[in-house]
Amino acid sequence: MKLIFRNGYFVCILSYSNAELKNIPYSTLKVFKIFNIKIPKDHVYIQEYCKEDEIFLHYLFFRENPTNLEKLIWFCLSRNFTHIKPYSNSDIFFFTLNTDLIINLYDDRGIDILILEN
Repeated sequence: MKLIFRNGYFVCILSYSNAELKNIPYSTLKVFKIFNIKIPKDHVYIQEYCKEDEIFLHYLFFRENPTNLEKLIWFCLSRNFTHIKPYSNSDIFFFTLNTDLIINLYDDRGIDILILEN
């Protein structure tokens, strides 16, 4: 998997809350700190309300380098495996820079891979 990400990649962290916030939920930031993942200052934060589910969606986008890939994968897996501490209530999407792939790893057996076409 590291070969796919050799030129770097973008990450989208998707978190959820019942309240409108000015930034990504504190619980997500706390898990990032424990996993020693630093959020770059040039990140982009977007929030939207989902009427159907009555929940706020919080998107955090940033560019990352391959050295943090393993930490981000553990962050992702902690959502579905309660024995991985700390627990994260977030989804993660990887956007590769050298290919047109979007990758969503969501548990030990599940991965979505989307190929973007022009």
